[in-house]
Amino acid sequence: MKTLQQLIDNVDQNPGSILVVRQQTEQRLPSHQHDKAQLLLVFGGIAYLQTEENDFYIPSNHYIWIPNNYPHNLMFNAQDLFIINIYFPKENGDSFYNEMGIYPVSKLLYEMLSFSETWHGDYYEGSWEYEFLRTLRNVLSKENLKSFRSSSPPPMISGSMLLLTDSEVN
Repeated sequence: MKTLQQLIDNVDQNPGSILVVRQQTEQRLPSHQHDKAQLLLVFGGIAYLQTEENDFYIPSNHYIWIPNNYPHNLMFNAQDLFIINIYFPKENGDSFYNEMGIYPVSKLLYEMLSFSETWHGDYYEGSWEYEFLRTLRNVLSKENLKSFRSSSPPPMISGSMLLLTDSEVN
């Protein structure tokens, strides 16, 4: 529980900052929530999200938007999984940001993430990095991407995972 409290304290320590964390900090922690919304990007494996309502999986090259104060816990399936967490202070605006959703990483989002690939830590209003990350956040709702939803784990075949395409899921 000490690790969980340290994570929450770290995320919410600077309420007005945007926090970038490039490591698997939330893996296998019990259900928790934080005051900041969370953008979690998954590359090279699958992440699992548990909420009070359901369990979801997040395929590689997808992201999940988790609204602020939304109870959740995450698990990952691979050591070589690359995770990016960006925690945003609450802002009023588009209803997109009030609902949990899983989306593919677009070319635009990928390029923005590549540009900021060495960033880590808190960024504050007034810095150009803060403005860039805020723009990244604002782009999410403008892309009009279809939410990827699968509320059950993918089928297991001989101990390995089989990913279903969107047409197989729907």
